[in-house]
Amino acid sequence: MVKRQIPVMAIVRGRLKLSLVGALLIMLTACGGGASGSPDVAAAPPAPAPSPPPSGLLTNSQLRTAADPSAAFVATETSQWFATHAKVIRSLTVDDDFSDLEFFDALIADKRLVLLGESTHGAEEYSQAKIRLIKYLHETQGYNVLAFEGGLFDCERAQELLVSASARSAMNSCLFGVWQTPTVLELLEYVRSTQATANPLRITGFDVQASGTRFNERAERTRALFEKISAERAVQVFEIERAYAQLVRAALGATSDGDAAMVALRSNLTTIQVDYALIADELEASAATITADGQFSTRDVQIAAQYARTSPDWAEQAGQRFTLGRGSVERDRGMASNLLSLSQSIYSNDKIIAWAHNAHLRHRGTGLAPNASMGAIVHRSLEDSMYTVGFYMYRGQHALPDGAIRTIAPPMNNSLESIFYASRLAWLFLDLENAPATQGHEWINLPTPTWTWGDINLPLTLADEYDGLFIVDSVVPPNSF
Repeated sequence: MVKRQIPVMAIVRGRLKLSLVGALLIMLTACGGGASGSPDVAAAPPAPAPSPPPSGLLTNSQLRTAADPSAAFVATETSQWFATHAKVIRSLTVDDDFSDLEFFDALIADKRLVLLGESTHGAEEYSQAKIRLIKYLHETQGYNVLAFEGGLFDCERAQELLVSASARSAMNSCLFGVWQTPTVLELLEYVRSTQATANPLRITGFDVQASGTRFNERAERTRALFEKISAERAVQVFEIERAYAQLVRAALGATSDGDAAMVALRSNLTTIQVDYALIADELEASAATITADGQFSTRDVQIAAQYARTSPDWAEQAGQRFTLGRGSVERDRGMASNLLSLSQSIYSNDKIIAWAHNAHLRHRGTGLAPNASMGAIVHRSLEDSMYTVGFYMYRGQHALPDGAIRTIAPPMNNSLESIFYASRLAWLFLDLENAPATQGHEWINLPTPTWTWGDINLPLTLADEYDGLFIVDSVVPPNSF
C-alpha cells in the first residue's frame, strides 16, 4: 500500500477544521473520502473505557450508552423516526446466536453481493461487527466468498495458503497492514476452519494494488500459465511482469513528481497498457490449452487474465501519486472491474461479501470519485443484486493508516452521528433501501453531515449512497501483534 501522508490539523476558534486540500489528501491517500467544512460542533463526547466482550446478547438496559453532556442538536421528528425504524444490534462478538440479525434475512433475500464498509480502517469495533456479520452471512445465508480490499492475486494466493500453510501467512499475503490485527487473524482462522467442511468460505481480493510481498510469485504464476502455450512467450511475459514491478515499485519510492522513476513510469504507460491487454487476451483465448493437463483450473486462468487487465490501473495510480487526485479514479476503476469480474464470471455461482472503506463502496462515490468510484460503477451494473452497508462511529479513538491515533471529532448538529446518539443504544442498524417515507424520514434524502476518518465533514444524501447503516457508539484502535 502506498505510504500515507497525513495533513496537519488546525484548530480555529475552538472548532476542528480541515483545509480542502488537506481533507482531499487524507481521503485519497488512505482509501477514504471527505470534504472540508465548518460544522457547528460541540465539545468532544467522553468515551467510556473499553470492557471485555459480553458472552451473550445484551438487553436494551445493558446497551444504554454513556451520557454526552455536550450532545449536538437533532430535530425531534428526525430522532424519533430513527429510533422507531433502527434495529438494535445486541452483540459485536457473539457468534453462536444470530437472533438479533434475523431482520437482515429479508433485506438480502434476493442479493448476491453484500458490501461492508468502514469510515476508518482503524476501529476495533468495526472489525468485530463485520466479522460477526460475515459469520452470520456464511453460516445462515449461504455466502461463501469473502473479497477484501486487497490485491486480486495476493488474496487468491492467500486462499491457497489457508489450505497449505497458516492463517497468519494468508493474512500477511492478502491484507494491508491496517488489517493485520489479532481480531482479523481470528477471522482468517475461522475461514481456515471451514476449508474441510461441506460449506467452505473462500477468500479473494479486488484491489489493483499489491497488498502483500508476493509479486515475484505472481510473475512466476503468469509464466507457468504461458508455458502451457509457448516456452518462448512465457519468458517474454515473465520479463514484462518483472519490468512492470520494477517501474511501479520505483515510482512508489519516489520523493517528488519530477523524480526519474515517476517520469519513467509515465513514459511506459502506453506500453504497459498494450502489453497487459495482449496478455489477458492470450490467456482467455488459450484457456482450454492451459487447463488441458489439469495442473491449472479455469479459475486460475480467469484470475490471471483479470489481474493482467487491471495492472495498468495500478501503474496509472502510482504515476499520479503527487497530484491532488492521487490516482483515485484509476484505482477505483480497476477495483470495479475486478469486483464485477469476480461476481459475474469467476464466482458467478457464489454469493460474495466485500470488505472495504465506505468511500469505495458508496453508490455515488461522493467525496472520492463521484460517479466513478468502485461502488458507483458496480452499483450501475448490479444494483438489484447488491446491498451496501456503511459503518459509522460516534466517539472514541481510532488509528489512521500510518498508525497515528486520532480522537473522533465532536458531533455536528443534525448529523448522522447525533441522530444515532439520541437513541442512546450502543449499536444500531438502519435499513435505508426499504425505509418508510413517514414523518421524520426526510433527512435520509437530504445532505446530512457525517464524519469520515473521524474528523472530516462529508455531507451525504445517505439513501443515495448506501442500502443500510451500521452505527457504533464507541470505538478504540485495534490491538497490534
